[in-house]
Amino acid sequence: MVSQLKQEILHAKAYIFHRESGFGSAYVGSSNISNPAMTDGLEWNVKICQYETVHLWEKINATFETYQLSKEFDRISNDDLPRLDDALNQERHSGASLQENHLAFFDIS
Repeated sequence: MVSQLKQEILHAKAYIFHRESGFGSAYVGSSNISNPAMTDGLEWNVKICQYETVHLWEKINATFETYQLSKEFDRISNDDLPRLDDALNQERHSGASLQENHLAFFDIS
């Protein structure tokens, strides 16, 4: 999801992985999934396990659902990637973003 607002209102990131086994996990913190964040950055994150901390797992999923339903955010899909890329390039060239992001793709089983 991406905020429609020009200002940055949400900086925390959440990566939520649902597993059919019931052993889902979520990582909540400040880091992007980028090469600088994963290798050089000083980032803070916490791992929440669906099986071990049910109350936190439910809170994170409820909060994420609230953001999904909010009119302040646009859902994006693969079809929207050119539009997202254009918006990111505009921000990068406007001087608003001083750090170059390098995306990292990986498979989590």
